[in-house]
Amino acid sequence: MKNKLSARPMTGRCGGRSMGLALLAIGTVATTWSAPLLLASSKAGASSIATTTAIISENPPASDPSTPVEFIAQVTPGGGGPPLSGSVTFTYTCPGSACSSSSGTLGTVPIDPSNDQAVITSTGQLPVGADYVTATYGNDPNYSGSSGSVVYTVDASCNNAAWPASTDGYPATEASGPTGFYIGQSNGWWTLYTEQNANRGPGTILSGKITTTTARFLDVAALKNERDDYVKEIGNNEIEFRFQTQLSLDAVTFFVGCGHDIKFTLDINGIKAPMSAINVGNPTTNPLSNPVTYNR
Repeated sequence: MKNKLSARPMTGRCGGRSMGLALLAIGTVATTWSAPLLLASSKAGASSIATTTAIISENPPASDPSTPVEFIAQVTPGGGGPPLSGSVTFTYTCPGSACSSSSGTLGTVPIDPSNDQAVITSTGQLPVGADYVTATYGNDPNYSGSSGSVVYTVDASCNNAAWPASTDGYPATEASGPTGFYIGQSNGWWTLYTEQNANRGPGTILSGKITTTTARFLDVAALKNERDDYVKEIGNNEIEFRFQTQLSLDAVTFFVGCGHDIKFTLDINGIKAPMSAINVGNPTTNPLSNPVTYNR
């Protein structure tokens, strides 16, 4: 991609929904720590049109018991029918002895006909443990009911404090700008992207590791991920990347769940990158070292 990278941080209250930088993940998307979406089920009747329901967003992706969590359910109707007019009921269950309680209901929300979505925010109901959160669509005379679930983990010791102010925001840059690394975050959603200046020559390799000793990397995704690029998760606490940036922008975006530290180790063509090539936050500053560690 040779156009300007569009950074679109989505704001929200601390600990609530906050998407950070919205990036189009093209190609292979790296695995995430959070459990995969469970297959939605449909309960079609003889004279009703089938639907499918899925929870498409949980924000933040990990939390402590007191942090509000926003869930968004998407209902997809079969073709040929009128607009959806039903509602979505959000429930949870936490099987196993590790859970602090077993099951409950978050609430019922009318479907939004403008986007066929329903949004609800938990207010401390989710128990500690691995919770199965289910969205069930119903109460629609024209469509069948359906449901979809995700697994959401609530950690009693989750750290949701703010990251240092120097990391807030995303550095402004565009393709063929100064060669280097551009790093920023918004409410825990981090993005690292790389670019190469035209004068440096094609095929510059920008690589490195992102690690944490206390947190979990969630919702990891790569931008572009071309033939010679890769983004690799090692467990829940390490991301390796290699971008052969060619007069364009490459990136990895992720959420840092619950812990208090993040460390960047960055190389250009196999040599430790100078601090002047590492740009952090907006307004943008350079770190004092490479590797550089941030704590909250």
